[in-house]
Amino acid sequence: MQSIWGTVVIKYIGTAVLAVLILPMVSGVGWTHAPLLAAVITILGYAFVDRGVLPLLGTEAAVLVDFPLAVIGYWLAARLFLGVPLGIGGALTSGGAFAVGDIIFHQYMLRKGVGVR
Repeated sequence: MQSIWGTVVIKYIGTAVLAVLILPMVSGVGWTHAPLLAAVITILGYAFVDRGVLPLLGTEAAVLVDFPLAVIGYWLAARLFLGVPLGIGGALTSGGAFAVGDIIFHQYMLRKGVGVR
């Protein structure tokens, strides 16, 4: 069993890579600010979905919760923390990429037994 902190770091790295690659293409968020938004999304996703929904309801339900959480999280965080207007298209694209990445992450968590009750 791997530590929870190691798992959060792995989730952050994956989220940050996706954010750095996608957000500058679909919004006014620069690649230097994308890791900050990735940190917000990582914390929200891990706390609510990976520790709550995933162990109780499985990967499919977790992804169904991940997507709107990421869309709203990216949209709000960009506006509140950075003052950057992230359009709905950019939020949907970023949230979709996060949800797809989390499918892989959830399989990793379940395989390693991290956070599984």
